[in-house]
Amino acid sequence: MRAVSAVILILFLGSCATYTQVDFNRDVIRHRHPQDAPLWMGLIPGLPQAFHRDPIGLLYAAGFIAPLAFQLVYMEMNVDQSLSGDAYDAEYDRVFNEFYSTYWPYMLGNYAVWASASMLTAEYVNRSQFSRYKLFAVDSYEIDLSRYSGSRSAVGKMISGEISQIRADRLNDEREQMEQLEREKAARLEQERRLQETQRIQNNRAHIAEIEEIISALPDFSFEFDESADINDEKTRLKNALSHKYRTHYQKYEVRLQNAGVFRSGLYGISDLQEMVGMILNNKEVVTRETGRLLSEYPEDEFLWIIINEVRPGMSRDAVIESWGFPETINETRSFDTLREQFVYGNRRYVYLENGIVTSVQQPR
Repeated sequence: MRAVSAVILILFLGSCATYTQVDFNRDVIRHRHPQDAPLWMGLIPGLPQAFHRDPIGLLYAAGFIAPLAFQLVYMEMNVDQSLSGDAYDAEYDRVFNEFYSTYWPYMLGNYAVWASASMLTAEYVNRSQFSRYKLFAVDSYEIDLSRYSGSRSAVGKMISGEISQIRADRLNDEREQMEQLEREKAARLEQERRLQETQRIQNNRAHIAEIEEIISALPDFSFEFDESADINDEKTRLKNALSHKYRTHYQKYEVRLQNAGVFRSGLYGISDLQEMVGMILNNKEVVTRETGRLLSEYPEDEFLWIIINEVRPGMSRDAVIESWGFPETINETRSFDTLREQFVYGNRRYVYLENGIVTSVQQPR
């Protein structure tokens, strides 16, 4: 009879503690953790919290299970396992009654202390403050509950607010990481561009040397012309010779250098050739330096448009300024990774660029 009374009292106290713990589990943990504890765990006070790595929950679960484990071990050691049937059942009942007649004060006291501590702690956690342990919340965010106090609903709102702030901070961190990656990518592209530019400049040195050779060869025409004895015959001979040499060796540079004052189209007469030679002799140093600078700083196609003062799609920003000079107005539009510019020049001329490259040119026909 005493054993039955003890069992009833244990079930009553356990149900009270279970209700409190399951209520705490439902309101605070279950709705705020991505991996909910199975519902059956709520039948054992402390086990839902233990499922969520709560040390207090582990103690509660151990306090509930330890006496039961002790009873099972006692029964296993004292019941004669060689018996069977009614004899085994009678022996089992005898040992069971013997266990509770001997240990019922221990069992009852253990559950009474455990259930009271469970209920009091759960109520303290729910109604006053969240003790000194931590709750693992949404997305593995760790919330320090020791800083909160008040009603359950108020604390729930505060926890939700902190989780929202943590999420916002995480998004800001991710945004900063993306921006850092974009900056590193831009730096790599700029480094690659500079390497390509260096390689291009080295390649253009061959063009510079070739132009220097042409300019240095031009005075030989003047010497040959001056040494002509028979002016009438020599004029004709020299004209043919120079025209042939010009066409075969220098004509490909005519468009490139005409605005630099080196060549002009249609140089087939003696007077034109003589004027060209004199111009080279008088301005060789200046022409060479300017031509060399343009060839060293710009690709060959941009160089061609610069010296004839043209702007075409595909040219760089610096090449546009080199050809037409600085614009009167620059209008800019920026997006995340794009810079669009409009260069406004006089006479209704407009140049449109995207990330420093000309996309279109508008000018009167």
